[in-house]
Amino acid sequence: MRPSLHLLPSLLFAVCSFASSATLAQTAPLDAIPNLWVADNTVRSMDVVGDTLYLGGDFEYVGPPTGNLAVLGKTTGEPDLSSLRFDAVDFNSQGIRAVVLDGEGGHYVGGTFRFVSGEQQYNLAHVLADGTLDPGFRPDPVVDADPFPSGSVSSLVLEGGVLYVGGEFDTVAGAPRQNLAALDANTGAVLPLQATFAYPSEPAYVPSVWTILVQGSALYVGGIFTEVSGQPRSGIVALDAATGTVLPWRADLTDENPNFFAFPYALAAGSTLYLSGFFDFVRGQARDGIAEVTLADPVTGAGGEPTLWAPVEPGPNSLYSFDLLVSGSFVYGAGSYSGAPLARISRETGAVEPLFVAAGLSSGRALALDPVGGPSDEGTFYLACDRRFGSDRFPVVVGVDPATGQATGYEVLAAPGFIGSDYLGTVAVEPGPEGRLFAGGTAVSVGGVRRSFLAALDLTTGRALPPFDDELVGSVLDLAASPDGRTLYLSTFFLLGVLDVPTWGIRTFGRPEATAAPPLLRQRLALPGASPPAEPPATRTAGLPPSGPPLEERHAAGGSAGGTPRVLGNNSAFAVTERALYYCGAGCVAFDRQTEAEVWLTLGAGIIGRDTNVLLLDGPGGPGGGGGTLYLSGGLEELPLGQPRAAFAALDPRTGDVFDWDVGVTDPGPGGSIGGGVAWLDRDGEGPEEPALYLGGDQLFEVQGQRRGTDLLAVDPETAALLPWDPDPFVSVRLGALALAAQQTAEGGGVVYTSNGYALDAETAEPLAWEPAVAGGTVLLSERHEALFFGGFFRNSLRGSGHAGVVAVEPAAAFPPPVASEDEAATPERAALSAAHPNPFRGTATVTLSLPQAQRVEVALFDVLGRRVAVLHAGPLSGGEHALTLDATALPSGVYVVRAQGEGFSASRRVTVVR
Repeated sequence: MRPSLHLLPSLLFAVCSFASSATLAQTAPLDAIPNLWVADNTVRSMDVVGDTLYLGGDFEYVGPPTGNLAVLGKTTGEPDLSSLRFDAVDFNSQGIRAVVLDGEGGHYVGGTFRFVSGEQQYNLAHVLADGTLDPGFRPDPVVDADPFPSGSVSSLVLEGGVLYVGGEFDTVAGAPRQNLAALDANTGAVLPLQATFAYPSEPAYVPSVWTILVQGSALYVGGIFTEVSGQPRSGIVALDAATGTVLPWRADLTDENPNFFAFPYALAAGSTLYLSGFFDFVRGQARDGIAEVTLADPVTGAGGEPTLWAPVEPGPNSLYSFDLLVSGSFVYGAGSYSGAPLARISRETGAVEPLFVAAGLSSGRALALDPVGGPSDEGTFYLACDRRFGSDRFPVVVGVDPATGQATGYEVLAAPGFIGSDYLGTVAVEPGPEGRLFAGGTAVSVGGVRRSFLAALDLTTGRALPPFDDELVGSVLDLAASPDGRTLYLSTFFLLGVLDVPTWGIRTFGRPEATAAPPLLRQRLALPGASPPAEPPATRTAGLPPSGPPLEERHAAGGSAGGTPRVLGNNSAFAVTERALYYCGAGCVAFDRQTEAEVWLTLGAGIIGRDTNVLLLDGPGGPGGGGGTLYLSGGLEELPLGQPRAAFAALDPRTGDVFDWDVGVTDPGPGGSIGGGVAWLDRDGEGPEEPALYLGGDQLFEVQGQRRGTDLLAVDPETAALLPWDPDPFVSVRLGALALAAQQTAEGGGVVYTSNGYALDAETAEPLAWEPAVAGGTVLLSERHEALFFGGFFRNSLRGSGHAGVVAVEPAAAFPPPVASEDEAATPERAALSAAHPNPFRGTATVTLSLPQAQRVEVALFDVLGRRVAVLHAGPLSGGEHALTLDATALPSGVYVVRAQGEGFSASRRVTVVR
């Protein structure tokens, strides 16, 4: 039985014809952390603690951003991230289909691509020995050159200074060449060889060339066609290698279904020609997907007769192979043979021996031989195939001993990608131990590791830290770290979990006494032969987090823990303080972090399955005053006690009571307004413009009686009064920002970043000259690392980079500390408190208090629950500017508020302490 046609790359990607959600800009920025590892699927949540970025989401893999072609070391399997980046154009792309060495240390690359490391080039490129792009080699094989070129290259052969190119295109270097061309390998100049391919019968298929092979003076071409240059040839043809003239040689391929195309996917030659692919008959003789035929006579050009060699697969499938390789007395095929990814077929008898190589491997796709050395001194096969972990499929490259058919221990994992569609379909190898291995396909990352739904990345190296003690069994919806960075809280669709950072262990929240692995977890699976995980970094072995007095228990009766199923929902959000854990989903709950006992419960924060997306805990200020405020955002329609709210609400973090605080979003009806991002920013200014709460969402058409052209607004955090900040005059589309981040300048202004790739001035709402070319579902700002992290699901989000899942970009601006001039040193006109510098900080920071006249002032530091934890100054101060030092060496990590109160004024600034 023939394998399903979904294995064909062109058809496989046809089911994914929807467009990426990425917003592509005209120029791609530099990555803030260029070697940051990426995830293979959606990143839903992120948090940064020190130099570690934690990711939660739907992914099962994290790895280096190699793009569609990885250049690997043959001894280490490590990818060379300095090599050029090739990326598929869209989800329908065939990726990299062919790599051939140029014999001088460089290589040719063919496939479906539009950019090479940000430089525009279509479908075919030459990489020089120094790793740079050959500027004189620009043949650009494309279809429909104007206005949007497409096309692909499926096969490359280099022979005698001529590069033969096969694929789907109609022009090469501007010259008409349909699906086949011959180029001068040095200059890229188009040579005279020319042929036309057609598939005139019904149903009509687009003709294309899949594979080519040069043997002597003949060029063998396989693909989807029934006619070549006006002569009948079905699936395969022999041409004069210099002119393209059709030779008398015929090995017409047909299928049992007369309306179905038949063609070879792979060709290999010794003294005869071997072909394998989608066919049942060769010149009328039954052959089950593989055949041997005679070569073209060098004088007459005749041949193509099938020999008596007719292997039969011992299992239920045909011997269809994606790749063939002739070595010694055997033909090796990469495909699926009784579940094995590789088969060894005797050239004499046709006996088929499936080579299972190693447990869990299947679906071989590409095969290359390094003839030098190897375990049995017969060289080494490098096989691109699939590895299965339960229901998950991962592309891999494995080393195989040709003598035994067993794995050599070399194995490199790649990203399985969206709906498991990514694959590695071409392998090329440079001989010898110092040679390189090229692995290409549609995977955007090669050389990574499995990480199920939760991962930690080292921001100094960009690489994944060692795996946790256990794996999660469900997607991580949200996560948040404790102020001291020693505990990470996470939520799945079913349970709340706790990662203890010093021990790297995960358990179910509310069950600290559990000894057996709860259903939140599963046993971690490792690749065969993989080294045991390294110990977590020494810096993670610090003591337990400081304990504090339990919170007052407003709802002691009926309290629960162990995952709080009453409030779990499809979306969720956390806020964490030194004493408390706040969680909101289809309701909100507060826990004492020390005892993990429930303190209060508020049901109904999200109804009809529309849950909380964002939870922001603010310190002094807002309707909660010195007790802080929990700001909610999401699918809110009605809170407890019948209080109507649309999209946004505010709760008392001490009691769970709903504040009389209403943004006044008009819900346009069923499936209406949904709150998204929430960001706080202090701004210099008069009246209610200091500070501001920035809100984003979806379908925020009307707010407090005012029509909104975008889904962004700013309100007073205490009164919810709408501020005049509005991007509508500058942006002509609805932004739909489901996540926001805000950055404050040293001069008192700021920038508001949206998850869909906008940077807006915090005072004027005008977009800044910043093009991240990225969009995601969440965004996180780390000023310490001078990076914005975008998480979501996107490919080709950075032109020429091909990240998936998470990406780091440089913020719109780096804000230096203010430098006072002599003129600025004069007595200020009004009282003001500057932003802290640096911020975030580890030990000390400086704030500047400006006073128009002498007066008594208190400047103090408060935690997010409104408790005074330090006093910077208390007493009289003269008029002018005063630099005050904030010493946080004894404080735990977290967010704090510096508040200055004098005679008739009050000002505050937010600071972050990191450890």
